[in-house]
Amino acid sequence: MLAALLTAISPHLVFANVFILTESLACFLLMLFLWSLSRWKANPSPWLILASGALLALGSLTRPWTQGFILVMIPLIFYYSPIIRTRRAAVLFSVGFLLPMLCWIGRNLMTLGVFSDDSYLLSNLYQGTYPGLLYDNRPETLAYAYRFDPRVAEISSSLASVVAEFLRRLREHPVNYLGWYLFGKPTFLFSWDLFEGMGDVYIYPVLRTPYGTLRLFTATHALMHVLHNALVILAILGSIGAWLPRSWVHLSEEQCFMARTVAALMAYFVVLHSILNPLARYSIPMRPVIYAMAMFALWSAGRGLWKWIAARLDGKRIRRSGRPAPPGVIDGSNFVLRRLGARGGVWG
Repeated sequence: MLAALLTAISPHLVFANVFILTESLACFLLMLFLWSLSRWKANPSPWLILASGALLALGSLTRPWTQGFILVMIPLIFYYSPIIRTRRAAVLFSVGFLLPMLCWIGRNLMTLGVFSDDSYLLSNLYQGTYPGLLYDNRPETLAYAYRFDPRVAEISSSLASVVAEFLRRLREHPVNYLGWYLFGKPTFLFSWDLFEGMGDVYIYPVLRTPYGTLRLFTATHALMHVLHNALVILAILGSIGAWLPRSWVHLSEEQCFMARTVAALMAYFVVLHSILNPLARYSIPMRPVIYAMAMFALWSAGRGLWKWIAARLDGKRIRRSGRPAPPGVIDGSNFVLRRLGARGGVWG
C-alpha cells in the first residue's frame, strides 16, 4: 500500500502523463506485466502466461531497453516460478513474447528492408560515453555533449567505431572512465532532476503548474524530493536482499518469485543503462519498481527485527522460569532458529 501511495504522489509520474512521451505507456505496460506474473500461482492458465510474454514484448516496442529482459526471465521461470510445469511455462512465455516482436520485424522488413534499425542503439551507446554527459567539461553541453562533438558522425557510424573510440578514451583516462561507468552513470540515471530537460520534474517548459500553486501538490513534491535518495538506496538493498535464502526473509514461493523477478529487473535496468545513455527520464517507468523494492527492504528489516526482539524476550522468560532452553536457542537467549512454515510459539 505504501508503494502504491508513493507511486500515486510521485511528481515525475504525474508530469509524464501531461506530455506525449513513451514513459507513461511504458510504465503502464511494465506494471501490467508484473501484475500478470503475480497471478500465475492463482491462475496458471496458458493464456495468462502467453499474455505475460506479450506484455513484455509490447513494453519492449514502447521502450526498447526491456527486450533483452526475456533472457533473464527464462531462467527465473525455470528455477523460481511458483507453478509446477516450469518448462511449459517458459516455452509459452517465450511464444507470447515472440509473436508481437515478429509482427514488428515483419513491419521493418516491409518498410525498411532490414530486421531492425540499429541507429538508435548506436547513437544511445555513443552518447553515454561522455563522462558527466559533458563535452570538454563545458556545463552548457550537459546531456547533449554529442551535439558539440565535431567527430560525432564519424564515430557513431558503426558499432566498431563506437567501441574503438571508447577503448581509446579508456586507455587515455582509465580512472575517469571507470568511475563514470561504474558510479557516475547510475547516479545520473536515478537523479531527481531531469537534467536533460528543464530540471526538477519538468521535461519541457511549463507556463503554469499545480506544483507551484496548490499546497497539496507542493507538499507531495517536497516529500518525494526529500525521500528520493533514501528510496533509491533502499531499493538497491531490497534488490540484494531478495536473493537471500527464503528461510531468512520468510517469503512464500510465489513471493520469492516476484521479489527476485523485480530485483532482477532492477539489476538489468541499471547494468544496461550503465552501458548506454543514462538520462534521468529513462528511470520514470521504473519509479513504481523502486518504491516497491524500497518498501520490501523496510518490511524485511522490520520483520527480522521483530523476530529478533521476540526471541530475546522469550529467552529471558526461559531464564527466569529455570526451564531448559528448547533446541534452536543459542546460550538460552540470543537467537531462535525457526523452521520454515512453523506455527504456534516462537519455537516452531
